[in-house]
Amino acid sequence: MSTEFYTALAEHYDALFRIEKTTLRFLTDHGAVHGARVLDVACGSGAYTRALVDRGVDAFGTDLSDAMIDRARSCGLAADRCEVADMLDARDHHAAPFDLVFCIGNSIAHLSSYDDVSRFVASAADALCAGGTLVLQFVDVSDLPVDGERRLPALQGPGVEFERTYRRVGADAIHFDARLIVESNRSNRPASGAPRTADLSQRLLLLSADRIERMLCACGFGSVLVYGGFGAAPPRPDSWVRVVVASRARPETVEEPCPD
Repeated sequence: MSTEFYTALAEHYDALFRIEKTTLRFLTDHGAVHGARVLDVACGSGAYTRALVDRGVDAFGTDLSDAMIDRARSCGLAADRCEVADMLDARDHHAAPFDLVFCIGNSIAHLSSYDDVSRFVASAADALCAGGTLVLQFVDVSDLPVDGERRLPALQGPGVEFERTYRRVGADAIHFDARLIVESNRSNRPASGAPRTADLSQRLLLLSADRIERMLCACGFGSVLVYGGFGAAPPRPDSWVRVVVASRARPETVEEPCPD
């Protein structure tokens, strides 16, 4: 993964990717409760980590981007609660084991290969305590034809806009093409008054819920549930959002075993 994409976004990340109450509620329902130990993998600017800490959760965040971790610390997250780290090294976090590990925002699609996704799942499993839970959120675009593209709704914040397009470029890859548009402030406004723009692109791995479920089961998760979002509704054919909850629950507590 190239971190330059997110270096450009770091200053505006919280304005564009605002905390969702539905997401916080979902995390709470799956183990992010007062006193629980939680790891936010690929935490970005640490907004969800901070929100959980404020609720009494023993939460930590990691991200590969130095700019994102600098942003997290400048926004009030204690230095010992956020660090630059590769998501493949979740098992090596100093605060492990965790009651809940979560990786949201389609972050796992930034890994370079399916083998790396499997390594991450295995590392996350090792980072969990007995009975712990892993929550993953990603975008399943497996129905997008090769060379097809889909423009996503633009994200907007005060003085900033983020245009996004997914473009499938092969059997296992898509390009995430984006344009960051920032209104010029009075101190650096050019003569024309035009906004500043930055065109960004990031290769992403094509993921599917079926593939992720198989990886989770291969790493010993006894229960895997797939939702169409953080509202916990079933997946919808008209939506690409997938939220997967994998539990290391003991056999007698497994509600829905992995398929053979």
